[in-house]
Amino acid sequence: MKVKFVAALLVGSAFVIAAPAFAQEPPAQEAPDPTDPDPSDTSADEAIANSQPVDDSAAKIELLQQQVEALQSAIEQIKTQQAKVTPTWKGAPPYLDRDA
Repeated sequence: MKVKFVAALLVGSAFVIAAPAFAQEPPAQEAPDPTDPDPSDTSADEAIANSQPVDDSAAKIELLQQQVEALQSAIEQIKTQQAKVTPTWKGAPPYLDRDA
């Protein structure tokens, strides 16, 4: 009796496990035609054409200023976190006689 039961479970699980193999394939998506230009490309090209050239040293200075501001804000966050880490104990165990 147990052999038939185990055999039935094995056959049933084989059908359940094999079921995903019969699933339908997803429909093929149509790829956009590569000859059509993307509208975002034209707006980006216009923005690049209308932009003014940037001096390399000015760009480096601006980048360094942003880095300094980011580091200063990180330091301020660390300072506020360290103030919260102070211990709550007072250094000695309480020797109060609570029964009295």
